[in-house]
Amino acid sequence: MKLLKAPVFDESGRRLGLLERIYADSKKKVAKKAVIRFDNGKRKKVSADQLFYASGAVVYSRKGVIKGKPLFADSEPDLAQAKEILDKMKVIKERMLKLDELLVEGKITETTFKILRGDYEAQLKSLQEMGMKYFEKLKKRLMELESREEKLSEELNLIEARMYVGEISENEYQKKAGPIKLELDRIRGQIKVIREFLQECTSDVIIGLPEKVKVEKGDISVARPRSAEGRQEFEVKVIEEDEDEEGRVKL
Repeated sequence: MKLLKAPVFDESGRRLGLLERIYADSKKKVAKKAVIRFDNGKRKKVSADQLFYASGAVVYSRKGVIKGKPLFADSEPDLAQAKEILDKMKVIKERMLKLDELLVEGKITETTFKILRGDYEAQLKSLQEMGMKYFEKLKKRLMELESREEKLSEELNLIEARMYVGEISENEYQKKAGPIKLELDRIRGQIKVIREFLQECTSDVIIGLPEKVKVEKGDISVARPRSAEGRQEFEVKVIEEDEDEEGRVKL
């Protein structure tokens, strides 16, 4: 359910449309098929094996294989840069945790620990400063998108009202409302991706360096190992079931 209405990109980062529907095996609880609604209004049912989840977006590969990371170039350039910084920060934090463990286990000297940890902290601080710049840019971008969404929704409601009172026909309504609905879907997809990324930054990396605790070996302060911290578990709940002729559940 979390992936429904998520934006869909190709392997080069070009936006294709939205993930409109997912078909799952009701017994095995495994996705089998999915429907992509392209930005031009067309729909296509594809195998679930051709779809990959990547930080709030879905990537479609005809061959079912992705080489490297999607660029997301046509969607949000600042987001692509911020994701790259976030990934680098996570790697450095894992190295710091490993370094702390090596000191506690007596596998490295305190001098070596101080040198390496100082180096990693400097790298992390530098990345945090860059990350905060993109973080602020993305917050501003989110506000712009939400404002645009509100205006388009009001415009769509106005067109609907004109149809309801008989000022325009249903065909005229479809011609005017169609492009607005597509634009709303596109904007809502962007809002979803940016909001999820900002939440990840706030809860995981951007807040600060790992907290420090004392260890018995010397007077060195090291980070408390938190290898499981930051991991999220999602439970998919089926709100409404509608089995097709093959016994699959339509989500």
